[in-house]
Order: sequence, then structure tokens, then C-alpha cells
Amino acid sequence: MPTFIVTFFVLYASSNQVCSSNDALPEIDTPLGRVRGLWKESLDGRKFAAFEGVPYAKPPVGDLRFEEPHAATPWTGTWLADNPQTCTQIWIFTGDVIGEEDCLYLNVYVPADFVNNPKKLEVVVSIHGGAFLLGQAHSALPEFFMDKDFVLVTINYRLGIFGFLSTEDGVIPGNNGMRDQVQAFKWIKDNIASFGGNPNSVTIQGMSAGGTSVHFHYFSPLSKGLFHRGFSQSGTVLAPWTITKNPLENAKKLAVLVGCPEGSSKDIKKCLKERPAQSLVKQMHHFFGYRTMPISPFAPVVEKGSKEPFLDKEPFWLLQQGKVLDVPWVTSHTADDGLMVSPFYWDELDHIDQNWAQLSPYFLDYNHTLPESRRVGVSREILEHYFGPGGKINKETFPKFTQMLTDRYFAIPGEMAAKMQANVSKSSVYYYIFSYKEGVNKAVEFFTNSTEIKGVGHGDDCIYLQGLFYKKPFSEQDKRLKNAFQNMLYEFASTGIPSFDGTNKWQPTGPEELTFLNVTGPEKMKLQKTKSLIRSDFWSKLGLLENQNAINVNL
Repeated sequence: MPTFIVTFFVLYASSNQVCSSNDALPEIDTPLGRVRGLWKESLDGRKFAAFEGVPYAKPPVGDLRFEEPHAATPWTGTWLADNPQTCTQIWIFTGDVIGEEDCLYLNVYVPADFVNNPKKLEVVVSIHGGAFLLGQAHSALPEFFMDKDFVLVTINYRLGIFGFLSTEDGVIPGNNGMRDQVQAFKWIKDNIASFGGNPNSVTIQGMSAGGTSVHFHYFSPLSKGLFHRGFSQSGTVLAPWTITKNPLENAKKLAVLVGCPEGSSKDIKKCLKERPAQSLVKQMHHFFGYRTMPISPFAPVVEKGSKEPFLDKEPFWLLQQGKVLDVPWVTSHTADDGLMVSPFYWDELDHIDQNWAQLSPYFLDYNHTLPESRRVGVSREILEHYFGPGGKINKETFPKFTQMLTDRYFAIPGEMAAKMQANVSKSSVYYYIFSYKEGVNKAVEFFTNSTEIKGVGHGDDCIYLQGLFYKKPFSEQDKRLKNAFQNMLYEFASTGIPSFDGTNKWQPTGPEELTFLNVTGPEKMKLQKTKSLIRSDFWSKLGLLENQNAINVNL
């Protein structure tokens, strides 16, 4: 198992220690039954109650596999909420399968002072990332959140094949992982008051696929009224990896791989329900074009044949038409978000360069959106644009390789989404770019155990908000930045207006000019404006069948 995976679980175990206290364990009565949790302490020593592993839906197993989630049923006695769960997934780097198919549980965290004296506290719901393939609710460490007076909820949802398989019809419409999130929101609406939370003041937050999930809820009628603010870090619906292009093809391929007949959608569904969960998830490596690229072979889909679709149109079209929930939104990217991918290929750069025409569609996620006859020409155009005529991909040009991935996956779709939403929403849209280089902890070091690769990587801002990739004790400057992020989240959850420093310096963006806060340190946050961060017109002229081009074809 890779070092970064082992490190993650060691860190989680060490940072999530139970409070040593003689106090009785916290217990709360909910409409579904009584729950008993544990006492824990925040990073700054504040006591809070943790209720981990609370069911919000029936186990999606047996006949309920590939079905919409069903609300959890009441229980008798006391539910021991001291065991966070993980959904079935495969560590794509090793082939190891972890987690359980029975995984639709959430975690609730409440400041100790409010357990027996419930108030209507703001509710923050954290949705984990992981390319819709990996992750778990408890990857967001409550120790980093709970120095503020709000109720935190972290949620699991079905991943990969189990959450995002689609037969492009009413048999398996798809998006069950997103429907799981909606079901969790419904649970919160019905139950969070018992924990002291205000069901009428819910802020949803996430990073990467979690941030994209947050943004998807702005376009779904199923989510309307269940949340009141959203915060997407490094993830929006316009990113090329967020929509599965040929889901039926994937479903048929999976059926063949596990020995099911290539029959009707009903036949495929019936057979796949009978296969062991591990047998299905172990097939994931067959859905990548090159190693682990493209990053999300199973992701949300535009539904066909669904009676109550989560998503029924392309997100770009919905944004263009103003069919978006009108609540405030904060979104962002980091200066070198492409480090999500590039470090894992550090020792393969020469191979990638020599085979760029074949590998480019997988690295840049256009293998389903460009005819094969045009791929060689387009791959050459992209290479020359970022590396110059005759340029090569190697360790010397590695920053350019990372920049190309940053632009394609995060910066261009992030800027486009923010401007388009600002154009059609009455509610404000706020944007920041995270450029802080002096942090003791780095996501890229966490994953690679190397200091050779530099940059402000994917998830570096989440070190200070969620505790992701937290390994070394913070410097004093890091602590101030952590406090600034906590203040920003609390202000946004309380007022709908984010502020790192208690001022109104951070202003919302407009549709024509991107207004953004450049976060380079706890006392170094500069408001900037630009017509365009990146030459997005280069990408729009390549003719990829996505966003506006996809809409024109389908009209």
C-alpha cells in the first residue's frame, strides 16, 4: 500500500483521539431514536461531542443496490454512534478494496456547551472529495472545525460503480451517489434540531469532487430548500471530469467483465445485483485509459428516463439559462491544482512525452469528446501552446505540465462557472485563489514523501479548513491562516458573506470581470480583478464536444 495511504490512516487515528474525561458519554434523542457518541477535543483544546456512524438511509445492499436511497427507519434502544464508516472503494494505486457496501451513515459534531442546552446553531455539511471514486466522511477532521459554534455534519455517499453506474434509461438512471447526498440533506432537515442545529441555515462545503458535488446541488430540483449557501473548493460542474460521457458503454463493459449477459438494461441490472461487491469494484482498473487517467470514469450523468431526475440537462446549459438555485456561492482554486495528478507521473515524463498523442486524451479528459481522427493534431496544438514549438515534457518543464492540468481541470472551468453564475444569480458569487507557499504542510509532500516537487497543490487550502494532509505541527503563521479560514467559514455560514479578516475587503465577482481574493498568507490577501485569468479561448477553439459545443450539437 502506498506510503500516503498508510500515512492518512495513521494521521486520522492519531488526530481523532477521544477526550479523557469522566463525564458521561453524550446522548441525544432524535426523531429516529436515541444516539450515544463520544467526547473529543478540537485542535485548540475545545471539547465537543462526536456522533459517528449515524444511519441516514437504509443499507443500499441486495435489492437496493443501484436503487435510489430509502430513508432510514427508526430504531429501539440506543444507537452507539462511535464508529465512522467507509463506502466500498478500491485504492486504484494498489488494487486493495476497502469499505462496506452498507455505508450510508453520517457523522455529527456538536460543541460540548450545546449538547444539553441546544441552540439553533448554523449547520455546516462537509462533502468529501476523491474523484467520485474514493474517500470517506471522516476525512474532514472535526478537530479543525469545532473551535466555532456551529454543528458540523460529514457524510458518506456511494462511490464509483455503486454510486454512479447508469444505463442511460429509467432502469439505472444514475446519480445515486448524488441522491445519497440529497437524502443526507433531508435527514439533516428532519433531525439536526435535536443536535442544536438550525435546519433553516445549512451551508454545504467540499473540496475537489466534494466541491463539484456542492455545485451540482445548485442545479437539482431535488436539492431545493435543503441548503442555503455553498462553498466549492477546487471543483465546479464545468470541469471536464465531472460528467460521465458514455455511461451505458461503461455499464455494458462492466457486465461483460463480471460474466453478465449483454442483454437489456433490466438483465444487466439483475445480474449485477447478484455479483459480490468486491468483484464489481475490482474491475475499476479496466475503465482507465492510462494508469489512473482519466480520473473519474464513473461520475454524475445527465439523466435519461428518470421520473424525478437529479440532473436532467447539461450544467453549462442550465447556467446559461439561469436555471440555478439562487443562494450565495464561494468557489476557488489553488495556484497549482494540477499537482493533483502530475506528481504521480514524475518518473514517467519521458514516456508521456514520447507517447503524448496517444496519452493526451486521457490526461486532459477529451477521449470521449473529440473524434479519433483529430486527436493527434489537437494534442500537438496543446503541447505547443504550453511548451512552445518543439517543447518537451520532462522534469525541467514539469511546472508547465502542472500548469496545463491546472488550467484544464480547475482554473478555466472555475472562472467560467463563477462568471456565468454571477450573471444569472441575484445571490453573490465569491472567488479566491490560494497561493500560500510558506506552509509547513504540503499536499504534494504528503502524497509523495518528497520535497523535490514544489507548488501550491490541490487541497493545500484544505489543510487549514478541514485538516486534510495535516502531518507536521503548524507554524505560528499557519495557525493564523487556520484561524482565518475558520473565521471565513463561520462568517459565510452565519451571514452569507465570507470574510477572512472581519472586513468587507473581499467583494463578489461580476459576469464580465473576475473579482477574486488572492490568498498568499494570513495577512496577505489582495483583492484583484481581471478580464481573464487564463487564455480560455485557446481551449474553446479546439472543438472539444463539451459545454457550449455540446449544447450546439444537442439543440
